[in-house]
Amino acid sequence: MDPTLLLVLLVISRQQSESAFASEQGCLPVQNALGGGWSLGMRFVLRFIVAISEGRLLTHMQPWVDDAGPTFELRMLGNEGTVTVDPENIKTILSPSKYRKGELGEQQTPCTRRRPCSSPPDFVYGQRRNALLPLFGEGLFTQDGSAWKHSRELVRKQFVRIQYNNLEVFRDHVELLISRLCQHKDQVLDLFPLFQNFTMDTTTSLLFGESAETLQEGSSDDFGKNLNKASWWSAIRIALAYLYWLVCFPHFYKACDSVRAYADHWVKKALDDRASRGVGQNKYEFITSLYDELNDRRLVREQLVNVLLAGRDTTAGLMAYVFRLLVRHPDVLARLRKEVESVMGDDAQVDKSKIQKMPWLKCVITESKLEAGNATVLPQGGGKDGKSPLLVPKYRGLGYSPYFMHRRKDLYGEDAHEFKPERWEDGTLHEKIGWGYLPFNGGPRICLGQEFALLETSYVTARIVQTFPRAELPHDEKVVPPGEERQIITITMYPADGCRVRLSE
Repeated sequence: MDPTLLLVLLVISRQQSESAFASEQGCLPVQNALGGGWSLGMRFVLRFIVAISEGRLLTHMQPWVDDAGPTFELRMLGNEGTVTVDPENIKTILSPSKYRKGELGEQQTPCTRRRPCSSPPDFVYGQRRNALLPLFGEGLFTQDGSAWKHSRELVRKQFVRIQYNNLEVFRDHVELLISRLCQHKDQVLDLFPLFQNFTMDTTTSLLFGESAETLQEGSSDDFGKNLNKASWWSAIRIALAYLYWLVCFPHFYKACDSVRAYADHWVKKALDDRASRGVGQNKYEFITSLYDELNDRRLVREQLVNVLLAGRDTTAGLMAYVFRLLVRHPDVLARLRKEVESVMGDDAQVDKSKIQKMPWLKCVITESKLEAGNATVLPQGGGKDGKSPLLVPKYRGLGYSPYFMHRRKDLYGEDAHEFKPERWEDGTLHEKIGWGYLPFNGGPRICLGQEFALLETSYVTARIVQTFPRAELPHDEKVVPPGEERQIITITMYPADGCRVRLSE
């Protein structure tokens, strides 16, 4: 048989099979779409590129997502995918099979043509893996299946090893940060670069065994600059999906090479130190443990790059949004200052018990986090009302966005786009929206370092508010509603205009 004819017959057969499966499951087609066709798709892509260059991608996309509904098709450059901001659908994507079976019920459990409803579908990273390989190599950001499980277990062991619950491990780094801030007292200062240096130092100190000391006055942070550049271009590669290879510029690969060289420095340092000290005296335990498991310097280096970005950028971005929002909402800051004074007084020693006595601090950080394979059936998204099951064909792209989900007025109320920490005070919102609040992902891929990040952010926020009773917005700083600020989107997200404040005692 002619190969072309065979291919056509196979495609038709698969489509018929999926159509029958969709009918069996009661699926209806999704009603709304963004983009469409090559001409409309190009127009959408061009608007997409302009929005990225202006730092306003999410601001531009918000009304599109609001109009398209919680589940819609995205059509660009002849390619189609399904995007959802529906909590039940995201729960289906991320949950292990035993959890879905117990929580969703038989009719809402994702099913495939060749396996029972209790088995998980093969959701994999797809082209995202290829897009990120030049920067991350093999690690949590790029792996699926058994390789991902192995990497996650390697990293999880290190978080178990680190005793950070008493917060002593943060103290020297926090006090150095406070010292640097005191040098700029009564001056306009961008906190974000300092937060990046701080989280870089805590990550390297606690996980690698030695601080990178980027927070020290006069130190350079060439690694951070190269990581920012490589991360930004990697995010563009993800957005291009199967056209990721279009981003092949020399400066992108040069930045990736510099990041890898920095990680190589740590691997060499750790292994040389163990060779000189011998067994029993090992301050680089995380790195040497990885090497003992992987027995390959390249794989160890790639794991380090994954951990460095997760530890540095996500927490620094959260801290920046906390203070960016606080100085724009003096009433929220005044209430937080009163709580910090009540719990801490003049005592600079912060521990977990004190943080637990500051519920308003928790509300502020919780609210700030709102900024910051086989054919499968999603529970809903099909039909005119969006309540019918929806078929996601095999090999089709499937994406979800916690950012836009966190701005759904039907979940968070008419003030969903406003900064309202009080929405979390009585504890009922978490119970009401369930998977509608997802700052650290969920299911098996939930962030390993979420408690680490929250304790670190709580500690820093409390100490800065305690040390500087007056934190103000500079007079020349524009005030725009949350979500309308310019944003830089890399693998994480942070404010494009930084976090400019004036701190006074």
